[in-house]
Amino acid sequence: MTVDEFVDRLDGLTQGIQTSPEGNMWQYAIERIVEDLRTELAGTQLATTLGYRIEGSLVGILAADYLMYQNYGVAGAVDNRKGARPDEFADGRLHQYGTRKPPVDVFARYTDDRSEQFAIATNIYKFGIRPKGWFTRQELEDQYVAYVEEFITNELLRA
Repeated sequence: MTVDEFVDRLDGLTQGIQTSPEGNMWQYAIERIVEDLRTELAGTQLATTLGYRIEGSLVGILAADYLMYQNYGVAGAVDNRKGARPDEFADGRLHQYGTRKPPVDVFARYTDDRSEQFAIATNIYKFGIRPKGWFTRQELEDQYVAYVEEFITNELLRA
């Protein structure tokens, strides 16, 4: 079951139900997922960039742009020996830079030496990035559904 299907099934249940003062079920669920991701990414700069946005029943996780590249890996122009995985959030293709190198300015946070920035960009362009595998789309969807169910059980049905 996808999150959208779950939302549709809950639509009738949540009509007219007052949520707890701590917030609504969408916020509860996405806050828990972001907390879980922060724990998973502890010790990385990425952990500090995580956030979320809620617009009605639509929720989204906010993070630094390079989270997806780190999580799924990048296929290099020369080879994919580092094992980049298909990007589950796009169209099943591997992230790759094709005929262009990644922008060197992205690596300024790691080193002030411009020649090192160029070396990092060239290495990623040629050989890619090994995937970290912190999460999959399905895992996030399953967690979200579980947290919404937990909220309903603990907050809405408790009264």
